[in-house]
Amino acid sequence: MVQDLSSYSCVQATDVHVFAFEAENVTADTATKGQRKYIITNYLQLWHTIYHLAARGKYPTFYEVIPEGSACKLYFDLEFSRFLNKECCGAEMVNTFIQFVCAEIMEIYQIQCVIDHVINLDATTPSKFSRHLIFSLPQAVFKDNVQAGNFVHYLCEKIRKICQTESPTESDGEPGAKRQKQKGEKTGSGRYRVPDPESRPNTPLLQKLFIENKDGLSVLFVDQGVYTRNRNFRLYKCIKLGKANPLLMAKDNKYKPRINRKSSTNQAMCEATMERQFFLDSLITNVSYCPGTRVLTMERNDDQKARNVSHSHRKDAIKTQGEPGELLEGFDHSPYPNIDAFICTVITNGGIQGVIRRWVYFTQGQLLVYDIIKNRWCGNIHRQHKSNNIMILVDLRRGVYYQKCHDPDCKAAGYKSPDTALPPQLIPSFGDDVDDDELLAAVTAVEERESQKDPSCNTTSHNVGELSDQELLASALQVEGDLQQ
Repeated sequence: MVQDLSSYSCVQATDVHVFAFEAENVTADTATKGQRKYIITNYLQLWHTIYHLAARGKYPTFYEVIPEGSACKLYFDLEFSRFLNKECCGAEMVNTFIQFVCAEIMEIYQIQCVIDHVINLDATTPSKFSRHLIFSLPQAVFKDNVQAGNFVHYLCEKIRKICQTESPTESDGEPGAKRQKQKGEKTGSGRYRVPDPESRPNTPLLQKLFIENKDGLSVLFVDQGVYTRNRNFRLYKCIKLGKANPLLMAKDNKYKPRINRKSSTNQAMCEATMERQFFLDSLITNVSYCPGTRVLTMERNDDQKARNVSHSHRKDAIKTQGEPGELLEGFDHSPYPNIDAFICTVITNGGIQGVIRRWVYFTQGQLLVYDIIKNRWCGNIHRQHKSNNIMILVDLRRGVYYQKCHDPDCKAAGYKSPDTALPPQLIPSFGDDVDDDELLAAVTAVEERESQKDPSCNTTSHNVGELSDQELLASALQVEGDLQQ
């Protein structure tokens, strides 16, 4: 449905776009409360509605829909529980993170990023720290939000590796030392400039970007799950249904929209114009093309390095599929570390702790596939396989997970364990984009076809039953290809 609305908006004579909102409960059936509905309108009409509702304290529930394949700005969702992380200073963490991101943008894309390019929105409550960052880079946009997500994933992996490999013996040194303030240097023009890439935040400051989640795990305060197709992202001055914390300009926001002050005859009109432009600038897909505009991309491969594909001189190239229906894959944390941790508690049949060897994430179907080693317990035979490993598939849209395996007999029989519900708090919110039956049929069909194509797989001589990296990726690509048809 979202894709149909996006297609419809593209052929209209006026510049209209798709937005979502959460509907109030209009019937006695509480199941309808909070249901996402969609509208097509233009930016200024929507701002008129938001502005006047917010002025009366009746904040609306609008979300920007980021259409699949649309050019977009770089954006982040930063959050953590304040109850579980009382020692964390969110504002300082955001400053450190912005400094790191700007340094990486300079290194990879050779784009000078300053603090006042960053729109900083705040929806923090007494229980939860919550910020949205939108980077309005000069004459540069990302090809789509999947490419932006690849860049975010690269950033997070780099922070993890720095914190794992470097010893925090410099700067503030002691674990209990006071946090250092990270302030941009104000230039003569009044702009706040981040220090050059060589002066990235030091390791102790980067380590303070890790927080404790509700499962007691140490994770970055960056939500890496907001880069899927047709993602709904909350708008400025809007709330989630039933909440009372609108997304407002952060107190430490440095971004100032550019307006023609001569067109505003008085202070009140100038402020209204500034706020309207601030809203327009905060829209992730509100991008314009002009001579010199660069379209940024990020490719990925197993070594978790990155490059801008337009810079062919960089040797640390990362593979991506470049077509609709992107997939992400890796060996460390997936875009959903909380789900990773939960799956680790599931793969313990027979008292043996399994290990996630590799994950593949289908961005189109919202399917997360885990390749499991050390525990080969299969629900089809009710025991451990002798030489073939299993995999756990998580259907994020339906909120369930199930087990399949690499054993030739199980694959030939089309075995799939019964669906088991994910804990509700782990389920992300997605729009309607792929039919569930098509997704399941595609996965099953690919595995059956693989068994038929390769008779050699009907023996147990395949080294401890593990799919090679190439085989797992090939299967992933075939599943994703079926989803396109």
